[in-house]
Amino acid sequence: PSEAADPDRIPGFVGVLGPDGPIAYSTDVTITETNDERGQPLTVVVNATRGNVLDIELAFEVESAITTDAAGARLLANRMDFFQLRGTYTVSGRVSGRVIGFTSPGSAETFRGR
Repeated sequence: PSEAADPDRIPGFVGVLGPDGPIAYSTDVTITETNDERGQPLTVVVNATRGNVLDIELAFEVESAITTDAAGARLLANRMDFFQLRGTYTVSGRVSGRVIGFTSPGSAETFRGR
């Protein structure tokens, strides 16, 4: 979120690795987060594109979260919460001309202002 980092200074980066190393990457990345009524993360969706090489979406459904006061933990100087998330990724799209799609358990991290 913009309260955690300046989006004009810190671009997103998505890299795709195969069994023999990197396959594709992109800095043309958007990250959309959806919250519940209390401001707790529900979903995180990452989209990345790079010409004909990469067009992928990673949709993360939050199943559980651990929240840490980032200021108290000395992670950040401002009043923010650091969320460690557990959930399920659904990945779909194209990488180097190959259609991919799968679902897998995973984790994510994000910040929220207080």
